[in-house]
Amino acid sequence: MPDYDDDTLAQIMREGLEFRAGSAATDLAAPPGREPHVVRRGRWVALAAAAAVVVAGGVTYAALHGPGSEDPQVAVDPGPVPSDWRYESYDGVQVRVPPTWGWGGAPIGTGSDETSCGTDTAVVVPGASGAEPPNDAPFVGRPAMMSDACFVGDGATYGRPKGTAVWLGSPLPVGTDTSGPVPAQTITVGGQHVTAFGADAALRTQILSTAETVAVDGNGCPTAPVRDPSPGPTDAASPTGLSVCVYDAGRLLWSAASGAQQALAYVDAFEQASATYDPVSLCSPEQTGQWVALGVAYGGAPTRWDVTNFDCPALVGTYTYGQGKQSPSNAPLTVSTVSPWAGGGVKAYVVGPGITSADDPLTSYFRGVMG
Repeated sequence: MPDYDDDTLAQIMREGLEFRAGSAATDLAAPPGREPHVVRRGRWVALAAAAAVVVAGGVTYAALHGPGSEDPQVAVDPGPVPSDWRYESYDGVQVRVPPTWGWGGAPIGTGSDETSCGTDTAVVVPGASGAEPPNDAPFVGRPAMMSDACFVGDGATYGRPKGTAVWLGSPLPVGTDTSGPVPAQTITVGGQHVTAFGADAALRTQILSTAETVAVDGNGCPTAPVRDPSPGPTDAASPTGLSVCVYDAGRLLWSAASGAQQALAYVDAFEQASATYDPVSLCSPEQTGQWVALGVAYGGAPTRWDVTNFDCPALVGTYTYGQGKQSPSNAPLTVSTVSPWAGGGVKAYVVGPGITSADDPLTSYFRGVMG
């Protein structure tokens, strides 16, 4: 670490305090019934490395551009994160962003193999129904195909957001790039590059400062895929929250969390639908490619996990009866069993079951097959 004279250190402290003064001071809240397992960030650390993140001794130091300064690069404390900012994670790394941000794509691969399929705009925004979001809507993108119009190769500015956005799993190198439509600032966290786009340097700094590695993200979704269903409490306990975990090719692609009301709606719908569901044979929990794991939280009790099998298609769960015996349980994918959890990024990223008709009521909940 370089030596700084008294004047430089004083300037760093002033910059950080000024930044804190303009930030909303609210508590960082975890989803109902869950505490994220994270590697916590360090604060007030000056680093010479340009826009890098170093993880050592269980502490993550995010080196970001200091206001009005390119050299040296310094880390500033962005202040408390607003409590309504939501968690967005991809493959073991999460950030927090404002609740109004939408969802989109980021390039797949790097260099000459980089493929950009609709990576410059949001494709879904919170609360939208049917209409395409405005092109200037801020969004979080992760490596996914969002359009069947793709560009292959290192296109420099091609496919770059023209406004405010974050790419998880970004192909861009660490540092600040001003060659695109808006500045792009990239750090590395846990071996993954995270890029913040936008003209607002303070907002980029604040978002990047929330980047951290996780084993279980802030929405209650494990980075390691949940492949098998497991029962919750055997008594009549009331659920306290619901985690929606989208896994794709063995990676956690997207996640979300909701409260007790949605969790109870899902549990009730599953039980009612499974009671009258009589398939020729039960669906297995085996997934191919992409699936959704649904975690129903019960406070201090074990989490109940159900998984989708879109090939079957059905929701696959299990329950305990008698003296600890377990039995598989299936529920069909219907509006009642899907609507409590299929919102937001599910519409952006999840292909879902094979839907052959535009009149199918499940069409509005899933992305569907492109092309």
